[in-house]
Amino acid sequence: MAERNKQEPMTDSKWKESIVQKWKNWVKDNPDWEDFYDGLMSVPSLIERGTKNAEKRRRIATGIRTCFIAMEVSDNPFAAGATSSLPEKVERTKTTELGELKKAYINFWKTCAQARRYLVKSKRGGGGVFSSAEEFAQYQIDLLTNKLSAYYNDFADGKTTKDYHWKGTQTALINNIPLLKKAKEADAKKTEQEEASKEAE
Repeated sequence: MAERNKQEPMTDSKWKESIVQKWKNWVKDNPDWEDFYDGLMSVPSLIERGTKNAEKRRRIATGIRTCFIAMEVSDNPFAAGATSSLPEKVERTKTTELGELKKAYINFWKTCAQARRYLVKSKRGGGGVFSSAEEFAQYQIDLLTNKLSAYYNDFADGKTTKDYHWKGTQTALINNIPLLKKAKEADAKKTEQEEASKEAE
């Protein structure tokens, strides 16, 4: 009976499609993930182990999903039914806009000697210089990709927790920084008044 119920090892194609590729896509959308999700640090080594050992892939996949759940990752690629967090029309607009922006970045790199001399990668991500126009352009796009999704979701949810809002259309970002600054100052003042009130008692 036990042998009859034993699951077959996850195939190479299934592993790559359901785990490896989803992880790669998520990392591409979250280039600074190491700064925010320390609980995911083991995922790369888990994926490496699963790639080498088919017999343990199902158990490893469960471990990876658990890591994402434990960290409460909002755009968890392994959640049931997880795809893009954006409506289809917004996703298409985002893809088109970023595609055009990437072309502009490539042209900028090719035509500006100063850019090639002085622009470098963020130290937070390990730093370094760019070796080509493609690398420079993709680096800039990767930084913006996840931000646009976050800016849109904040806007669509009727919240103001992000520095900017994006309406999901071919329109400029909306600057929320002044509003967030005022809200932060108001919260600080309220806290100060409450503490003063407690001391007076």
